[in-house]
Parts: sequence; C-alpha cells; structure tokens
Amino acid sequence: MGGSHPGAPVVGAQFHGTWEMYWNGTAPNAMFTKHLDTLAAQGVQMIRTDVGWSSGQLTNVAPDANQWYHKPWLTFLARTYGAQLAAIEVWNEPNLAEFCGIADAHQRAVKYVPILQASYAAIKAGRASLPVIFAGPSQTDDGFIRDCYDLGVKGSFMPAIISLMAARGDGAKPIWWTEFGFSVHSNEGIPAGQVWLFGVPTATGTSTASG
Repeated sequence: MGGSHPGAPVVGAQFHGTWEMYWNGTAPNAMFTKHLDTLAAQGVQMIRTDVGWSSGQLTNVAPDANQWYHKPWLTFLARTYGAQLAAIEVWNEPNLAEFCGIADAHQRAVKYVPILQASYAAIKAGRASLPVIFAGPSQTDDGFIRDCYDLGVKGSFMPAIISLMAARGDGAKPIWWTEFGFSVHSNEGIPAGQVWLFGVPTATGTSTASG
C-alpha cells in the first residue's frame, strides 16, 4: 500500500463506573480509584463511562436537565478523575429497545437527547477540556443519529457517521471507535445477527453460545 501509514491508535478501556461494585452508597470506593490508577499507570486512558437511564425505572419519560440526578456525579467524576480520562461516552447503544425499554425508535432519541445534553453540561462544569462522546449506537443507525440531530443534540458531543456529520456541519469532528469485534471461528450455520453470541472454548476450539 502506498502513502504514509497512520500512527498507532490511542487505546482505551471500558469502565462501567456506575456499577454497584464501585460504590459505597453515594461515594466511590477503593476499587474505583484502584482501577483508574492501574489503567493510568499502564498508559491506558478510559474511554467509556456508561451513564444514562435505567430501563427498570418507573417512567420512560426522560428527565429534564434540572431533574437528572447524575449531573452532580458527572461533575465530580470529571473534576476529580478527568486528568486520567480520554473522554466520557454517555451511555451505550441507546437506540436498542432492550437498553432503554422503549419500543418506538424515534422515542428512544427523544429520551436520549436531553440526557446527553445534561451530561455534557455536567461534565464540562467539572473539566471543560474533557471530550464528551455520543453513545455508540448498535449498527450504523443513521436514523437514530438523524433523530438526535433533529432534536437539537449538536454541540453536546463529538459525533459519528461521516456523511451525516458532514451534512449537519460536523464533518471536521473526529470519530471515536469505542467498540468493535470480529469472529475467531467459523460462522457457518450461525443465524444472521447472532454471531456475537458465540465464543471459542479453550478446551475444544469449537464455537458455543455464551451466556
């Protein structure tokens, strides 16, 4: 291949910072700090801290910017640990019904946008230079991202999907590839859309469904 090759990618790690194992009530515990410090010592910066809504909450109505309870925590996280973070990605795959409890595709965007906007403001209040990343949608869901743009999400994240970004005036913004995968086994006989469920056991080298 001709031309110059790009430099090595910046490597990050997922960090599910709101999981119960990292908290004693409303305060992060020793394991929270230990894991962040360990990553930083190895030169790895965290890319994704999953924050968002719970599909088990009593209502599917998105909280507005003044009601959302995660805002103080995000400001604390950005202010206290921001120097160890590459960015904060707000939620993951919010375009999937199973992740937000909403059947209508457009209403998933209606719910996500105010949460992202509130998160952006809270993160920037803690560390203005820390990038905020739009949640990685499942598949190339330009429809979901288009709905989010229509609902006013521009300016609250560093976005994705090149052609749509360019059409909405964000063509110069970088893309963060926060999750990807590939098969290490034959996909023969595996139904379309279920390949990700399969792994390779060490003992046999044959594929079996995980979970």
